[in-house]
Amino acid sequence: MVKDGIVLGKRYAVLSKIGAGGMADVYKGRDQMLNRYVAIKVLKKQYKEDENFKLDFIAFGRRHIQQLRDNDHKGNADMYQCALNAFVRFLRRNKIDINEITSRVVKQFITFLENEKPRAGHKKGRRSPSLYCATLKALHNVAKAEYNDEDIGVIRIPLSPFSRTKVPPIPRTEKKPMTLEQLRAVFNVPDDDTFQRRGDYNIRNLGRDIGLLSFFLIGINTVDLYNCTGIQNGRLIYNRTKTKNRRQDKAKIDIRIEPEALALIEKYRDPTGVRLFEFHRKYANSDIFNAQVNKGLKRVGKVINFPDLETYTFRRTWASIAWNHCGIRDDIVDFALGHSPREEKKLAHIYITEDWNIVDKANRAVIDFVKSNQTEVSLTNSKY
Repeated sequence: MVKDGIVLGKRYAVLSKIGAGGMADVYKGRDQMLNRYVAIKVLKKQYKEDENFKLDFIAFGRRHIQQLRDNDHKGNADMYQCALNAFVRFLRRNKIDINEITSRVVKQFITFLENEKPRAGHKKGRRSPSLYCATLKALHNVAKAEYNDEDIGVIRIPLSPFSRTKVPPIPRTEKKPMTLEQLRAVFNVPDDDTFQRRGDYNIRNLGRDIGLLSFFLIGINTVDLYNCTGIQNGRLIYNRTKTKNRRQDKAKIDIRIEPEALALIEKYRDPTGVRLFEFHRKYANSDIFNAQVNKGLKRVGKVINFPDLETYTFRRTWASIAWNHCGIRDDIVDFALGHSPREEKKLAHIYITEDWNIVDKANRAVIDFVKSNQTEVSLTNSKY
């Protein structure tokens, strides 16, 4: 409340209160310099601090990342961390007020990413401008949701710099599945008898085995192999780590273990019974395990003439063979891979009781086809 007769800013004399809003009171006043009546808006006490609102975007981002990790959203946390690290490299400082981030700054950041040299021993990717900007935009929106309150007119963060900037689209991946011949060649890669560290695996043998195990288990990721705890009635039932925290069904996967997979499971089974596989006894975490497997697969790739072979290649290859060679419907392929239902089928999916026998048949058909001498399955006879 401002007293009548007081002079604000050595210029505006307050005469009387004439109204009030959500954030401010309005007074009739007189501009003593121009000698005319004016309306004077004075912020209420609780909002005056907003005039000097400051938020360190980097510190806020790091707190948000820690919250994600604390809530078991490791994948999202890692993505935010990569984007924030890139932003810090661009800024060359560890602090920036959120209202300093303008569309011009975002454009400069995109140019920086496009021109940044890759780390030693790594290829330069083309997805960082789109991925990192999308991630920082999401982080910026989290901050706006926390500190703005549009219902009562509190706008501490007025800018939307990422929405006002044209970001390059995500380029289509150049990564491809193996051909049928290349996959069959993986089966025939012989054991490597060269050096291996005591207590560890031969890295090429490990890559070959885990790649094939992933294929037999419909493209299971290494993080899920590392963490899975056991077999239930001949089935591997788990929640896919990549998507379990953003799906109502927790990304449940239920796969029948085929004999080909069982042989590899027994080879790497955890003798302590703590988990299904002993990988946790060899490697401190799933990231190290994944890195070792991919190193091994690079050596396998040299043998089969597929230089970019990695764990995800076997997931792509299962899907490609199921669709292109075995005539399995794309919705079954999606279901088998653990993808969420497509938008137009989500309503129907609510009423459907999942029958994993369909996936079992599809997987058996794919494995049988790969192990045969066939190059095509007659689509007219396909039951899928």
